Order: sequence, then structure tokens, then C-alpha cells
Amino acid sequence: MQGTSFAAPYVAGVVALVRSRFPSLTARQVMDRIEATAQHPSGPGGRNNQIGYGIIDPVAALTAVIPGQNGVPTADGRADSRSAADGGGEGLDADGGWP
Repeated sequence: MQGTSFAAPYVAGVVALVRSRFPSLTARQVMDRIEATAQHPSGPGGRNNQIGYGIIDPVAALTAVIPGQNGVPTADGRADSRSAADGGGEGLDADGGWP
């Protein structure tokens, strides 16, 4: 399978994983997380004809620390109000499992 025939279910699966891992994120935050952690191709405007605008990275989408999400401040010092208690903790714990 290739192209959009495979892309749509793959993206839907990653969205489901991210929403499961971070249940209080908004739909926009889920989209931002997936876009921010995608592997972007080199080329004009971050696009090429073979892979378009990039390849999503499910592991990065689930483990990356994203500024502005889950209490991580942005460059201007702003952060969302979620704490680790509401699912705001990110990444794997010391034993390699989900916190």
C-alpha cells in the first residue's frame, strides 16, 4: 500500500495513540504535536514530491517534550496549565514505562 490509501489509517492510528496518552489535549494540540514531531524532508518549503511535507513519527509524538504543552514553557515563558496529575507528564519513566 502507498500514498493516501496507507496515510489516512496510519495518521488516524497515531492520533488515537496521542489522544490515549494525553487525554486532555485539544484536537488542535494533538495535531500540533504530530506536526511538530514529524520528520520533515529537505526541499523548498519543507516539501518534496516523494513524501510531501513529511513522515509522522509515532514514537516522537508520544514521547517528545513540546513547548506550550503539559506545563512546558514556550520561548516567551507561557505554558499550559496541565500538571502531571492530569496526564501532563511526558516521556518514559526511569524504568522505561509510561509514568
